[in-house]
Amino acid sequence: MSCHALVEDYARVTTDDLRRLLGGRKKLKAASAVTLHLDGADVDVELTRNRANLGDGFVTYMTCPLCRRRVSVLRLFPDGRGAVCGVCVRRAGARYSSQMS
Repeated sequence: MSCHALVEDYARVTTDDLRRLLGGRKKLKAASAVTLHLDGADVDVELTRNRANLGDGFVTYMTCPLCRRRVSVLRLFPDGRGAVCGVCVRRAGARYSSQMS
């Protein structure tokens, strides 16, 4: 990845996307992991849950396969090598467009 890559250029997968793909909140709540079928590889993503601040529900998060952070958005590498959190993408040299001068 070049140091001029933009974070915004990486496709996103959110927990809402997973909910839609799995077929609803109940199926998302029952899942402990999902496999993302990318062009170049299959990526296993662990799911975790925390109690919501409001009400008596739960919030589902994905775990970054590289750094193990709890996140609601994973970024997909363009060549299908995998999915990582935004922190890992920035560590690899990508920047937000607002940081480019």
